[in-house]
Amino acid sequence: MQLTSATLVIDSTSYPIDTRRATYTDLFFTTAQLTDVPGGKRLVIALHPKSPLTIEQFRVEWKVAADRPMLANGYQSRAASRWYQPGEHQRGLRWFARPFLQYTGDYHIPGVSYTRGQFHSWSHTAIRLEEGRMQFFGTLDESTAYTQWQYTPTTASLRLLKDLKGLALSHSFPLLDVCFTEGPDLACWQQYFDLMSISPTDAPSTTGWTSKHLPLSRLSKQSVLDHAAAFHKASLPLDHILIHDGWQAHVGDWLDVSHRFASGMVDLAGRLRSQGHAPGVWVAPFVCSRHSNLYRDHRDWLLTDPSGKPLKVGYRRSWGGWFYALDFYHQGVQDYLSGVFYTLRQQWGFQLFELDYLCAAAILPRAHKTRAQVMHDTMQFLRRQLGDAPMIANGVPTASAYGVADYCRISTDVHTRWTNPFSRFAGHQERASTLSSLRSALSRFALDSRAFYNTLDVIVLQSDGTRLTPEQQYTLLVTNALLGSLHLTSDNPGTYTPEQLSEYRLLYHLRQAKVRAVRELRPDVWQITYRLGESEQRALINLTSRSQMVEDYPLAAYETMLTAL
Repeated sequence: MQLTSATLVIDSTSYPIDTRRATYTDLFFTTAQLTDVPGGKRLVIALHPKSPLTIEQFRVEWKVAADRPMLANGYQSRAASRWYQPGEHQRGLRWFARPFLQYTGDYHIPGVSYTRGQFHSWSHTAIRLEEGRMQFFGTLDESTAYTQWQYTPTTASLRLLKDLKGLALSHSFPLLDVCFTEGPDLACWQQYFDLMSISPTDAPSTTGWTSKHLPLSRLSKQSVLDHAAAFHKASLPLDHILIHDGWQAHVGDWLDVSHRFASGMVDLAGRLRSQGHAPGVWVAPFVCSRHSNLYRDHRDWLLTDPSGKPLKVGYRRSWGGWFYALDFYHQGVQDYLSGVFYTLRQQWGFQLFELDYLCAAAILPRAHKTRAQVMHDTMQFLRRQLGDAPMIANGVPTASAYGVADYCRISTDVHTRWTNPFSRFAGHQERASTLSSLRSALSRFALDSRAFYNTLDVIVLQSDGTRLTPEQQYTLLVTNALLGSLHLTSDNPGTYTPEQLSEYRLLYHLRQAKVRAVRELRPDVWQITYRLGESEQRALINLTSRSQMVEDYPLAAYETMLTAL
């Protein structure tokens, strides 16, 4: 791989930037450092304006391996992430879905391309070489501006684009801090995180039940207690009980409880603590529904579109239609959320917080702040509010959660089916899809215990409410157990067959494993090598609808096999 050029665009004029020494112009000067690191290089570039200026684009280009698979990391934690083969198409959102879904991902960000023959990734990427080796590229500081990587396999070119369009500067600004290395997969990953000097929290591997996949018609204080009792009766240890969406009267009104919990959340949290479970609660702090009191009474707290109207950032039928994003920098918003988290934690007694739709806070950049800076400020604010209470971050650009969130979702939601055909046709990268969820977890496995602690979506073993086959459910469980640190389910173990109960108990065994390597042997056929006690073992995972032969092991469609090495 060879670094070929760096360019800054201001007022439609392109300025070549020297990557080894200072560059001087009438408008600015830049400083640059290109240093050796194990396996590659580190490049740091800073911009120093001589007078106020507004950036249009900053890009850096490399010559890399041609016609190789590329790792595409999705924009936010619930976005699809996977390895793409050169002939595949990374599909974008179709026109009919844009009004409803464009702000769930990167579809509204300038410079993002879903052109056939080109792939893009956020924060980090890799180009697959021979088995077990790759060319790795990662930014070491995403608190200033998000980084998009664009790979064109046919021309062997990799372009870095910083999300800086429209940023007005009158002071020095760190344009870039990036490493690019080549070597064994885990060595590249470890070097990346060593250079960032991230210290994730000391979060334990833990289990929990969440009401997420419980139909709203069945969600109540009693149903939560019934599920907790079912785990106790089945002698299944359970650390957390997480009350998901539906406990609040309306999204945005976090101190108004739904009629489903009319007796109050304080009593429920106390009951769960007395039974030995840490009570958790789901909150989407930076969005509100059109039916909320917040939307009705505080329109000045909302982000607005160019016409000055509240910005519609999504549509959910269960929330009554359109929902809107809050302006994080409005003092009223920060004061309100400080009060919400104080109440939930100190007065109601909740001990675990799943914070969702976090990227809504950073949908729009400011004149003097990029999306990444907005998200950085937002995450620091949330960390202060929660203190030492564990945070599960969701719907957040993953790099913004590094070292801040205790746990972070690394996958899309699972679906009642293996795939989600209509949402796939719509090009929605953040769609619920069991296949997409597993692909994302397998491609993001290295984040666990380095950036934060991974959590996938729920484990599903029961038959009620799903069309997943037993083989697909087992694959979901094994992947979750090996690659995650927070293991959640919405199942009722009281409905389990003896076989399902035995499979769920496998979770407690496998979560002690230490993953050594994750390899895609061929498209959608994976091998996870791990150490369990003194034994070296592996999981062979077939995500395809066809039977596969791996060495001497036949794998049926959607089958997973655990073997000793």
